[in-house]
Amino acid sequence: MLNLMKAQVIQAKCQRTTLAPILGDGTYAWKCAQANAVLGNKTKAFEWLEKCFQAKPIVLTWVKYDPLLNSLHADTRFQGFLKKLNFPEN
Repeated sequence: MLNLMKAQVIQAKCQRTTLAPILGDGTYAWKCAQANAVLGNKTKAFEWLEKCFQAKPIVLTWVKYDPLLNSLHADTRFQGFLKKLNFPEN
């Protein structure tokens, strides 16, 4: 599980780079989204989820179930993101 200190370290790394997640498999962007969600930085978390989406990684199938992203669920942007991924509505 991602603890607060590890989330802060990951977030610091994410702030220093923006190109890697688009060029890679999306895993880096996923970790950045998780870290920002855990730290309460919802806007940044959604920005990283968008970068992750561009890479189309398989990990996006877990976006709805990842406990590290639970803080995003009540945000209207989250429902929009699920629609973008063609997740069925509840």
